[in-house]
Amino acid sequence: MGKFGSGPKGGTDGYGSHKCNGDYTEGAASNDSVAELKRFEFFSNRYNNHHRSGQLEARLLGEVPLLEKELVDRFGMPWIACQFFVTGVQQLQLNRQILKNSYMFGYFRSTMAPYVNKDIFENIQLDLERHTERLSNLLGYAITQSMGWYSSFTHLHSACW
Repeated sequence: MGKFGSGPKGGTDGYGSHKCNGDYTEGAASNDSVAELKRFEFFSNRYNNHHRSGQLEARLLGEVPLLEKELVDRFGMPWIACQFFVTGVQQLQLNRQILKNSYMFGYFRSTMAPYVNKDIFENIQLDLERHTERLSNLLGYAITQSMGWYSSFTHLHSACW
């Protein structure tokens, strides 16, 4: 008996289960490739967005001492009252780093850590992202609008006296 069944040259019994004889659908493999590429692009874009935001916040951290000095000198605010800007920007940077790493982990989670519950992981990630964006918006608003707000407050306060 030959390698593929009986007969002088082996027969053809073994060819029925060969992958070349299976149903071939045009683009089945490319559909998987396209889906994987889109999945990679999603995680890559999320990572890059948080990376760029982190870079902007690093520059913002450099501007915070100037803002604090102006608030203290111009409006007479106590120095300690201005420290929330520094703390907020530092927390934003930490959150961005965690989110970047979580998107890398999310991409490889299904193959490297299938025991991690996908729904719980994505809910925690979504919560962190929402809170990070909210903090970013609040700090951005506070920093850009604080001068106008404090000056109008002091003008109103002085007009009342």
